[in-house]
Amino acid sequence: MSEDKLYLYDILNIDENASKAEIKDSYRRLAHKHHPDKGGDEEVFKEIKVAYETLIDPKKRAQYHLTGDYDGVPESTLTRGEQLVIETFALIVNKDDFSGDYVVKARDMFEEAMRKMVSQREENRHNYKRSQILLKRIKKVKDTDHEDNLWSQVLESRIANLQSDTDRITIEHDACIEALAILDKYHDQDPDEEPVPRKVDEIINLKQFLNSMDSPEFNPERDL
Repeated sequence: MSEDKLYLYDILNIDENASKAEIKDSYRRLAHKHHPDKGGDEEVFKEIKVAYETLIDPKKRAQYHLTGDYDGVPESTLTRGEQLVIETFALIVNKDDFSGDYVVKARDMFEEAMRKMVSQREENRHNYKRSQILLKRIKKVKDTDHEDNLWSQVLESRIANLQSDTDRITIEHDACIEALAILDKYHDQDPDEEPVPRKVDEIINLKQFLNSMDSPEFNPERDL
């Protein structure tokens, strides 16, 4: 993650992989310290509150990781799909490869990216389920040295990260669907090479693939 997207984590003085429990603990400590009623700076307190509200919500956190946008700063006037199309066109142009149909190349890049998202989403599903099982596997014997269950902390942090990553994939997948719809409005009028027409079965398979991606969002509490 770039330094500008670590800003909210820096405000709460936590790592970007911090669990929900760590986010809550840091927020309570800092909010108590900087609360205006206790003589703290009101602007600092507002920053802490915005950081907490963004990072504690899985969807807001995933969106922040993806775009850097959060409540308190103006969002881009472009949709995420439009941003992806611009980024993809830029990648193609910067390769200095003037052969072929640029629009077809862009579509191919999005389709490949979406296939990888499907694979990553299934891997997350497997790892989430396994982590839930492992969470119940080791129980802590009470002692005086450590009050917290360190095993649980590790697994809970991993589970939270898997959920956050799955939310990020869902947002990015939706943006890719939007980007493909945008590309339908473009046509390369003078490609150096004639694009190879898609076969009928390839078109059908692509539609099936896109339809499969329109299934309900991954919800571990419901799906596992």
